Amino acid sequence: AQAVMGVTLVYRGQFTLALEHLNRIVDHFNPELGYTQAQDPEVTALAFGSWAHWIKGDQALALEWSERATARAQERGNLFSLSLARSFAAWVFQFCGDPRAVTREAEAVFKLAEEHGFQQYLSLARLLAGWSRLVEGDFTALEEMAACLASGMDEYLSKPVRKQELADMLARL
Repeated sequence: AQAVMGVTLVYRGQFTLALEHLNRIVDHFNPELGYTQAQDPEVTALAFGSWAHWIKGDQALALEWSERATARAQERGNLFSLSLARSFAAWVFQFCGDPRAVTREAEAVFKLAEEHGFQQYLSLARLLAGWSRLVEGDFTALEEMAACLASGMDEYLSKPVRKQELADMLARL
């Protein structure tokens, strides 16, 4: 419940309150008790917390939480959570204006996504890598980024999912 609330509050722009919930997970999560979803709740909390810290103006904490998310996912061998953590790391590095770090993370996400069939991360990794190339002056990246958007990366469905919004979005495909 803390993870769902924390993530929701990040998306709603209530970063201080989100961090209260996300900190509870980070401070008290026991991986030995297990979890039922595909993503590790602590990794999720750290990843979303990295965004919240960045938006609140604390770059150092954003980077620290991002690094911790990646480390936790690697330690636990949860490759889906590792894809999430490294995607969020790429975004944090993008916020920091570090295209080389974005490229490193995007390439790692792409490799994981390709090897393990995490389709939702393939286009995201391409977009992030394209941003890096574009920032470094490679304007051919625009074509690849446009192809990602054309393949379906141009929609957003907020959570909680509303049945009519989902039906409308599927009808457009």
